[in-house]
Amino acid sequence: MVCRYWLLVLLFTILGAGLFGATVSFWPDTYVASSKLIYDPAETKLISEDSALSPLTRRYYKSLAEAEIIQSDAVIERVVSRLGLASNEAFLNGSAWSLFVANVEEAVTSIFPEFRGSLFEPEIVLSEQEAHQYAVGLVRNGLDIEMSKLTTIVTVTYQATQAELASQISNAVVEAYREVTRERKTSVAESAGSELQQR
Repeated sequence: MVCRYWLLVLLFTILGAGLFGATVSFWPDTYVASSKLIYDPAETKLISEDSALSPLTRRYYKSLAEAEIIQSDAVIERVVSRLGLASNEAFLNGSAWSLFVANVEEAVTSIFPEFRGSLFEPEIVLSEQEAHQYAVGLVRNGLDIEMSKLTTIVTVTYQATQAELASQISNAVVEAYREVTRERKTSVAESAGSELQQR
């Protein structure tokens, strides 16, 4: 009885190790690119500037507000539009999971040619708007924002299956963030100026 138990444990261990090895061998390489930016905490206004908060705590909340702006639709949609990601097939089909499925399908159909074309679902054709929303989701999911606790440095990191694309997206996010914050400052100044003119 004990021998059967250990035989089962050994069998499942070997199967698990084989499955893990197969998964690792089919998983595509991923690349990470980072860009750094410095934000001005004096420019970030909190809804309630509680005087009981320490300066470090206020800076922390301001950094969270800046992280929300970086991950906002206004920034991400500019990145998708600027880089043409909604029409970039390599980007839309280049997620790690998509490439993993394609690698597995290729391996299985090379061994069993009779499964060619019938193993996985056919590709889904997206409308222009659906492709845009899908690309926005892919950018947002691959994005990582790291806020420094003691400084105003923000690290924007993007992970992709293509090194050049990871770099382009990381840099485009920083540039789009700068544009959005610049426009926000301009609109606040213009609205304040128009209020003064009305008086």
